[in-house]
Amino acid sequence: MNRPRRYRASKLAIFAIAVTSTGCFRYVPAQLDTTPAGTGVRIMVTRQGADELASVMDVDDNAPVINGTVESVQGNDLLLHVPVGQRQDGFMVTKINQTIRVPTGEIVSFHRKEFNKTGTAFVMAAGLALVTTVVFFIADPLGNSTTPPDDPPELQLRLGLFSIPFGF
Repeated sequence: MNRPRRYRASKLAIFAIAVTSTGCFRYVPAQLDTTPAGTGVRIMVTRQGADELASVMDVDDNAPVINGTVESVQGNDLLLHVPVGQRQDGFMVTKINQTIRVPTGEIVSFHRKEFNKTGTAFVMAAGLALVTTVVFFIADPLGNSTTPPDDPPELQLRLGLFSIPFGF
């Protein structure tokens, strides 16, 4: 009986996750000369710039995009702090970063990383909806008890194929 309602709720949860998957940050166009050091950026470079950087890091020739943190601008060069790998010792994971020089003449587009209030609100709402849906699925069988009134009060938690009785 509750199958259509649960089906709609699961479709809504999947839709909410898909809509909010872009999450808490976004990249907005910015100017190189007004971006302070320590700002996260995404830059697209020319193919020639990608060829120059290929010896230092992996850059896709089809879409030469580099994510990093601005360290400084020195003359016609942008010094960018970029992740180049990671090292794992047991449970400890250490990111390996490197500072690279990118000629400003090779930069095609420059975007600054910015906190996205709307996306974050949607992610939080989707999380709340997911938790509410899970609680609803667990609590719904408790409300539809078929125990006769003369039997001792007993709660049953039904999860798929399993039923866990709780007696008082």
